Amino acid sequence: MAKNKNYVGAILGLIICLCFSTTRTLADDIECVKRTYTGELGVVEATGHNDGPRVEEYLHSVGRYKGDAWCAAFVHWVLQKCGVSNIPYSGYSPSWFPSKYVVYKRGRANNKTPQTADVFGLYFQNMGRVAHVGFIDSWPTDSKYAITVEGNTSDANTGNATREGGKTCLKRRLKSQIYIVSRWVR
Repeated sequence: MAKNKNYVGAILGLIICLCFSTTRTLADDIECVKRTYTGELGVVEATGHNDGPRVEEYLHSVGRYKGDAWCAAFVHWVLQKCGVSNIPYSGYSPSWFPSKYVVYKRGRANNKTPQTADVFGLYFQNMGRVAHVGFIDSWPTDSKYAITVEGNTSDANTGNATREGGKTCLKRRLKSQIYIVSRWVR
């Protein structure tokens, strides 16, 4: 009899826990990503050669090392910190744009509007590929500019498509520069 009461008590306890557990929402996940990348604004390389404690932490999150380009590693590090699943374990910019996650591609019909926490890519003609990535912070519908947060860039808000700059910065980029956008926070 006492054994049955213990089982009943355990089951009731589990039901109560499940009823009062907090469930992460899409808005919570987007807020986590925004809070995390915003908290990294101003991180600067130690010597200007893709190095320094925080930069190397980003790089190590994808198995890369001091001296490697780190914009994609920064994206991975932020999403990983927020528990976003199924993200690429990669510091290679093109790997952030598999077709099932792409919501926007320059010139394509039926694009979705990019949103906060989406990952954008810049295409570099001389490299023949996406060679810089970062986060969309906002995509105002009444502006030709998007606000982005990027690692391994410069803080110049000229709209130029830079991919090596040594800092984590908030930028104002021309939407026409943004080639592709993927959505990992779903």
